[in-house]
Amino acid sequence: MRTLKLGIVLFALSACEGRSAPRPAVRLAADASDTIIINSRWPRALPVHAFDAEGHIVPGAPIRFERVDGATIPVAGAGAVTCSRSGDLDVRAVLDSLTTRVFVRCRLVEYVMIEGPIQFVLGDSALSRPRELQVGAYGADRRPVSLFTASIGLADKRLALLRGDTVTPRLRGSTVVDVHIGDRDAATGVHIYQRVDGFDALDTLLHVHPLRRAFAVPLRLERGTQYRQRLPPGHWMLALLPLGDHDTAPIRIRADGASCASNLLNDPGRLGCDAGSHASVVMYAPLDRRELAATSAYLLVRELSYPHLPRFVPRVLATRGSLACVRQFLDERGYDVRGASPGQPLLRAERREERIGTPARREWIEVQLVPDSSEGSLRGRAWAVDSYPAFDGGSRAPDATVVEPLEATVADAQEALQTCGH
Repeated sequence: MRTLKLGIVLFALSACEGRSAPRPAVRLAADASDTIIINSRWPRALPVHAFDAEGHIVPGAPIRFERVDGATIPVAGAGAVTCSRSGDLDVRAVLDSLTTRVFVRCRLVEYVMIEGPIQFVLGDSALSRPRELQVGAYGADRRPVSLFTASIGLADKRLALLRGDTVTPRLRGSTVVDVHIGDRDAATGVHIYQRVDGFDALDTLLHVHPLRRAFAVPLRLERGTQYRQRLPPGHWMLALLPLGDHDTAPIRIRADGASCASNLLNDPGRLGCDAGSHASVVMYAPLDRRELAATSAYLLVRELSYPHLPRFVPRVLATRGSLACVRQFLDERGYDVRGASPGQPLLRAERREERIGTPARREWIEVQLVPDSSEGSLRGRAWAVDSYPAFDGGSRAPDATVVEPLEATVADAQEALQTCGH
């Protein structure tokens, strides 16, 4: 017991000796500058602190604030400024006999815009250089706001390096850069492609990590010429990146054997295509264009990802023998079907055909009988994985990535349910 008491006493003495009374404040100052820019309507605490003789912040110093000049904008005694409108004001901070002034510039921002997407091509000396972000801030009247402070972030720092407002590419792939000004923000994509030698490189897309499937194919087309190249199965973005001083390229692109949506992400020249096993991309220079010289551009091909994988299909009411019907339907479509025993009302069907890409890619349809009515209902989903790359020996990468199933697989799942249910 004596040892325990001695330990407690020594601990208490040590704690008391470790505490020291705060040193008196000798000056007041703002963090970095005496001019403070506020772009939001939310209350903003003015960054003014009390410092002792050694330059340390005196915590808890009761600094009081008051507006002394300028626009009539609310200033709380504790130092929070609420910019109800744009304007300039001077604020005085007081602590006993110490005073300082800060100049507040309220510049309300209603809209933030950033030019994009930002596109790099690794392997092209001009298009792989660091790029400065082009950011614009605008008020409620849509007039530019020239005085603002911005916070910039990059989602995936493995792909690119962000220093200040400059982005430097590192690895091919796609990420997002976002800009926050006041209580408003904006974002745009950062797309980093790899320059390849020619169209044949598109045949190797499915041998690449799904997150790195971003190729830039150099084009040079004379008037009236046309090229066609097979497009691997999957969901792809197709676009043209003009070279030289041209903002747009007179080259045209289309996809055959694929379901494409134009105006992808509000860009009229960008296509989002679901490519089947016999799809191809066509590039051509129209005969009626005025330019006589050959036109150069990059064909950009990038795999599009979805936030929700796998793909579910609309459920249907089941009938007697529905699962047996689905089994027969998918077996006739070339699937290897397993499961669906009386004790396991779930079947899984794997696609057999190799035309979906490489042996590293596998696709399934799952159909389950759910007893939520007298006969139950059928629910189905289609999903896929890609354990890139595919080797001749049949070995696979240890980590498979869930990817978007082919539209043909989704269509088979939907047709199987509609045929065997009601």
